[in-house]
Amino acid sequence: MKRKQPRILNLVVIDSGEPKSIEVRVASYVLHKTVQDPETALRAAIRQFLKSGCEEAVSAVEYANGYFNWGDALTTVPDSIFIEHGLTPLHGESTDIHVNHDEMLCD
Repeated sequence: MKRKQPRILNLVVIDSGEPKSIEVRVASYVLHKTVQDPETALRAAIRQFLKSGCEEAVSAVEYANGYFNWGDALTTVPDSIFIEHGLTPLHGESTDIHVNHDEMLCD
């Protein structure tokens, strides 16, 4: 019997805040089988955290001077909230390899 492979969401956050540098962050999540729209689930988890009024949420928004963004979300929203929305964060080290689609791979 073939095991069903997990569905993975890779959230790619592009930070072009500095004029001459672009930073890319990737956060990966295993999607629960009930998640139909991963982006909606992700945003709902963040919204739940922000509307919770908990000390961590208030502190995070204050620290961001009211400009709570994706970087803030990735560092402050607890894993448990993402999990409630069917998104289990994958933690660990990853390696990114960038290649040119049109690169010739044969002689």
